[in-house]
Amino acid sequence: MKKIDSIGIVGGGPAALFVVKHLISENVCPQTIYIFEKSTRLGAGMPYSREGAAHEHVANVSANELPELPESFTSFIERKPHKDYEGFGNDQDINEYKVIPRLVLGDYLEEQFKILLKNIRKMGAQVKVCTETTVTDIRKKRRFF
Repeated sequence: MKKIDSIGIVGGGPAALFVVKHLISENVCPQTIYIFEKSTRLGAGMPYSREGAAHEHVANVSANELPELPESFTSFIERKPHKDYEGFGNDQDINEYKVIPRLVLGDYLEEQFKILLKNIRKMGAQVKVCTETTVTDIRKKRRFF
């Protein structure tokens, strides 16, 4: 395992989720990961949360196009059917080729992010999540050698 210094991620949406997934897949373990997110939840980002989507909005991907995550979308939706979304769970067959309601996709991404953070903690990383935190400036830390 490759150990590295701390890293900071600005924004806790899908891109941050995939950064953490990549660190795990490459067996890279930062000492500390800081995640700064302006909303209250991780994984969904603006496009897949109530801040950017409504009940009728669908994602631009179907379930079969999603990248591999700890749990498949099919498993997630079977385990946690969304009664508010016709055709996803509720005793109906799941069609992997259907587009996904954005809010359901946001819930899925949020759960997958929690799993990935748990996994990277097991590798030895300390994870510090700062929700409801708006980043307004970034300054490089000066080091003296």
